[in-house]
Amino acid sequence: MSGKQQNIRLFLYTDVFLLGFTLIGAQIILIREFLLFYNGNELVIGLLFTIWMLLTAIGSWAGRFFNVRSDYPKLIRGVLVLLTVYPIIAIFCIEYFRNDIFEYGRMASLYEIIVYSFLVLLPICVSGGFLFTVLNNSLGKGAGRLHNCYAVESFGSLVGGIVISLYFIYILEVDNFRSLTYLLLINFVYFGITDFRQGKQARSFIFLIAAIGFMFLIYKTNPGRIAKENFFDGQELLMTKETPFGNLSITRTNGQINYYENGVILFSDGNVVQREEDVHYALLQKPDAKNVLLIGGGITGTISEILKYPSIENITYIDINPEIVLLTAEYIDKTTKEISNTIIKTYALDPVFFIAKTKKSFDVILINLPSPVNAQLNRYFTLEFYQKLKRIIRYNGLVSTRLSSSANYLNEHEVKLQASIFNSISRVFEHILIVPAGKNYFIASDQILTHDYVNRFLAFKPDNTYVNSDYLNDDLIRFRADKLLESYAGINTVNYDFKPIVYLSYIRHWMSFYGNSYWIIPLLCILVVIVFILFSKPFSSAMFASGFTGAGTEIVLLIVFQILVGYVYLFLGVIITIFMAGLMIGAFLSRNINKEKTNKLTILTQLLSGVCIAGISVSLIFLKDVHTGSIIQFIVSIFMLIISGLVGYQYGLSVTGSKADRGKVVSVVYSADLAGSAVGSLLVAILIIPVLGIYLTLYCLAGLHFLTVLFYLFKHKIKYL
Repeated sequence: MSGKQQNIRLFLYTDVFLLGFTLIGAQIILIREFLLFYNGNELVIGLLFTIWMLLTAIGSWAGRFFNVRSDYPKLIRGVLVLLTVYPIIAIFCIEYFRNDIFEYGRMASLYEIIVYSFLVLLPICVSGGFLFTVLNNSLGKGAGRLHNCYAVESFGSLVGGIVISLYFIYILEVDNFRSLTYLLLINFVYFGITDFRQGKQARSFIFLIAAIGFMFLIYKTNPGRIAKENFFDGQELLMTKETPFGNLSITRTNGQINYYENGVILFSDGNVVQREEDVHYALLQKPDAKNVLLIGGGITGTISEILKYPSIENITYIDINPEIVLLTAEYIDKTTKEISNTIIKTYALDPVFFIAKTKKSFDVILINLPSPVNAQLNRYFTLEFYQKLKRIIRYNGLVSTRLSSSANYLNEHEVKLQASIFNSISRVFEHILIVPAGKNYFIASDQILTHDYVNRFLAFKPDNTYVNSDYLNDDLIRFRADKLLESYAGINTVNYDFKPIVYLSYIRHWMSFYGNSYWIIPLLCILVVIVFILFSKPFSSAMFASGFTGAGTEIVLLIVFQILVGYVYLFLGVIITIFMAGLMIGAFLSRNINKEKTNKLTILTQLLSGVCIAGISVSLIFLKDVHTGSIIQFIVSIFMLIISGLVGYQYGLSVTGSKADRGKVVSVVYSADLAGSAVGSLLVAILIIPVLGIYLTLYCLAGLHFLTVLFYLFKHKIKYL
């Protein structure tokens, strides 16, 4: 091989590395941005993985028909420039035009999300998949080079994930827009350097000038803030910040301060009725309370309501996003005074971890959080959470939680959602008092509770504006509470950490707004799995199964992490990066496999994958009792590395063992991998986890590997084992 050919191959491998580096950065940032766009619903992660994989598979398949010509370097460079610039334009448009695409204040339907996400991701995913196949074919048709290309692309993804998720997001704490801007700067500098080394000084100069121009334009105009201001149309954007738990934004409307996390309104400071109801329905049941734990909403004036009770000696305030307490005092003078009060203690800790570790005990616990519309919020409405609360409640103490509700009517899905939470509380506390008001309040205790609010108010007479003897109507409250209890009759479901039945109820409730049939998409996915396993070629079916379970396990572990720790928004980039690291290691280890051993090794890999996934399910039983975020993060990372390593190893086996022409084998195997990943992501997210829970989902994924082995043996008509 001549020196010129070696240089060309070196530049091609560098382009493969840059492809992985750029795509992983764009994927991490776009998924984070879509979480904001779709109100933090973790279902979106599965949908986006699905769309990403399907479109990339289409691009990879299309690349097999491209004949490598002498001008292919221009094509490669053009596609890489597109992949670098397009994500910046995309995230600006996602936020800026959100209210032009969807009516302000209305949540998008499932099919609107699919179509909109499909259109946004189409250019980058198809181009990326297409370029991967072109680069493979450009490097030659040797099996070793196909393995190397996959490993180098995965290594680029690993480095990109580390740079984006660990350095830009975690260490520098920059927002999504600036992260992509830094990514553009890195790529354009690389383009300039490589062009200069190839004697293309004019083009090199253009890229360097463009990089400087982009940086100047972005820092001068701050398009990220412009997009956010239009996202919160009609409100003054006071502050926006990326936090480990999500994007935190503070706005002002006619003097009222509003707090949003991932586009979901957490609370507002001017709602006097709600803050009085949040406190007094509970504390009027126990006006002699001394120690109160407040979870959420403390900066809206709730603390001042608690302080109306002279017996209060200590208020402990924590929030689902610790950054809220640290940031909001700047905007509300009253809050600053309240938090500085000597009897008020604030903790910048995750509430679940605080409750598990604290040695304090409380007379009253007030949980003033939004309804469980995602896995992050669901963790505060489960049986396990209420059991933890029971440990720190004093004798005859009480817990108050709330759910959003229609004034006089609940549809079927809302009833199931609320009944599941009611049942979860009733498993822990002897008595539950339902107080239907602006929200439905569930007040739980081991002492008897009554709706005698008028007499309780007159006996104590807190200085309230709304919740007073004129506002309260015991008979009406009791009547509406009885109606709710009647609607809960016959519903026995319980909401668990690892079987979030409320998650499924929310999905169905969400889809019911638009008359969408929940079962259409899952049934189509199941059909695809059956067809692929039964009728595809043996190595393709094995690759499909590995892609399916690899992506499915990734979704499971992301949701497990969200359930246990709560900041998957930060950890998302890390888990994707680790997944790519495993793919790289697996592909590297499979480079020199003898073709004659591929059948045996494929069977062993499928069996080992099934055993490992089943083992993860068993391990989660013990992981639930760990209350240190760094330890959970480490263990989840190891799980992901093992599973993705087996997926990468199966890719190498499929490439080596496939009988297809070497020019087409990459597109065939890579497309099978991506198709399996797409279907696995979607099916696990919207059906298997909500219906079966975390444990059985993992057992189902393990079972798919064992089933694949049976069909693999049947297709080869061999007797092995």
